[in-house]
Amino acid sequence: MPEIIPQIYPINSKITDFIIEILLKYSDITEKDTSKQKIITDLENHKYGEIFTIEDCEEIIGFFSLHHTDYGIFIHKLFINEEKQKLGTGTIVLNFLKESFSEIRLRVNTKNTAKLFYEKNGFISDHENEGYFTMIWKKIINIWKYFSHS
Repeated sequence: MPEIIPQIYPINSKITDFIIEILLKYSDITEKDTSKQKIITDLENHKYGEIFTIEDCEEIIGFFSLHHTDYGIFIHKLFINEEKQKLGTGTIVLNFLKESFSEIRLRVNTKNTAKLFYEKNGFISDHENEGYFTMIWKKIINIWKYFSHS
């Protein structure tokens, strides 16, 4: 499997064009009101939080965006190019985040089959509201390993 390297970049035209293309392509399962101008405005207003690109051999193959919260992080978006899906890239990104945070939350549109992907990666569906599943992953610490078993 090729090495996937998540990197953070400031918004530039290459990344903006990539994000717009992805969000417009999947707008039927992501946003109710998506237009090119709305996406540009949302990017300028930092609606998506910090944006990280996912690269494979210097080619952008996906992106994810995060909001820092009181409990950990909220994944606002996680997209992988269709031809690069099912190769473990999304799992690599989630494992990278799980190493850094004790709690991760996200929302998945009820039409989006990615819910199964998140469940396979340890997320549980907390509730459904307004067409979205809220999903949570929490780091579990086994405190018993710190006690001797005499």
